[in-house]
Amino acid sequence: MAASTLVVLFTDTDAEDNGGWFGVAWMSLLRTLDPGTMGGDTGGPVFLGLMLTVTIGGIFIVSALIGVLTTGLNQKIQELRKGRSQLMERGHTIVLGWSDQVFTVIAELVEANQSERRSCVVVLADRDKVAMEDAIRTRIPDTGSTRVVCRSGNPLIRADLELVSPDTAKSIMVLPPVGDDRDVDVIKVLLLLHSRTWRGPRPHVVAAVHDSDNLAAARLAAGEGALVIDAEDIAVRLMAQAHRQTGLSGVFDELLSFVGNEFYLREEPALTGTTYGASLHAFETGTPAGLRRSDGRVLVNPPMDTVVEPGDQLLVIAEDDLLIRTARTPSPIIESAITSAPGERPGVDRTLLIGENSRTTKLVTLLDSFVQPGSTLDIAAPRRPDAALNQPVVNLSVGFKHCEPTRRSSLESLDLGGYRHIVVLSDDTFAPGPPTTGPW
Repeated sequence: MAASTLVVLFTDTDAEDNGGWFGVAWMSLLRTLDPGTMGGDTGGPVFLGLMLTVTIGGIFIVSALIGVLTTGLNQKIQELRKGRSQLMERGHTIVLGWSDQVFTVIAELVEANQSERRSCVVVLADRDKVAMEDAIRTRIPDTGSTRVVCRSGNPLIRADLELVSPDTAKSIMVLPPVGDDRDVDVIKVLLLLHSRTWRGPRPHVVAAVHDSDNLAAARLAAGEGALVIDAEDIAVRLMAQAHRQTGLSGVFDELLSFVGNEFYLREEPALTGTTYGASLHAFETGTPAGLRRSDGRVLVNPPMDTVVEPGDQLLVIAEDDLLIRTARTPSPIIESAITSAPGERPGVDRTLLIGENSRTTKLVTLLDSFVQPGSTLDIAAPRRPDAALNQPVVNLSVGFKHCEPTRRSSLESLDLGGYRHIVVLSDDTFAPGPPTTGPW
């Protein structure tokens, strides 16, 4: 503006030739943005000098503007990289904490959400956002229609928890982090979620603890409506059951994972007032396995005369919830196809337990309740597990054999063929690492 005014005041023909004050102002703006515009200028010395001054000034102004924009853009990219931006999602699943379990959880959620057009899983952990995304991308390269978002923050800090929009979430999963105080951190997170003022209904909260002694405290901290499971107890019970029956582990994997068939809760108003036995033949695809009462009680394989009441949900085994359909007519029953194999008389067992960890004592107690009197359990480990050996048992005779599980010669000296069942436990004194290949 100042240059245009000076051109009008100190030149006569140059101002008129270029459209007056407004024309000179437009020319000055063009020279500010593009120095090359000055190449074809003609006029007096005063006019050319003022245009040169405007062009040089424009170079500095545009350079400063580009610098400001670049700096602001880099700062914004760095903020996004840190994972500290507010999440804008609805109906998403939040995973709080980071451990090796997070990959299994995300993989199962991806498989479960295949029938949905759009789903989102958000991970909040006190780790670098890019490192978490790279680890998830390496372990789970294909997430299908599920978008995985990571945010860096401590789940124990209320301000960091707000980054993942818990008020609009569908469910929240609390995973025990790595460390000796992992159950303590889970209890603290549950206390934070329980004491939080929710804007709307609280999403379903699921958490896991590793020490059974902390289960009562975790459930008290979580409050009503949250589910806290004893991960170690469930794992030990699955191991004890699977070692007794060949192929049972495959059944557990089929029912508890989202690959193949799994459990779904489905409310069928048309079956209200009928018996559970009648509902077994009411589905064309899907098999009922239990009932969930309106008050939250779950009945697995209840008596056939149990009445389905209003608000009850059927626990249905199906390949996908979208594939569950009721039958128009009951399926016919072919009684000639119903057979029963004669049961085998249980005998004395010999079980070898290779390795020992925090699950050994509880596993010995469970095995003692399953086997017949006079059965034998030998623990082969580098260290003598005094707690497991001194455990009071009724049916088992527990012994110890020194063994280095990583040495083939040490394993072959155990006379493996003389045992009916073999259970292998990992050494939890070592941090988990990537899988390796090779003999033994």
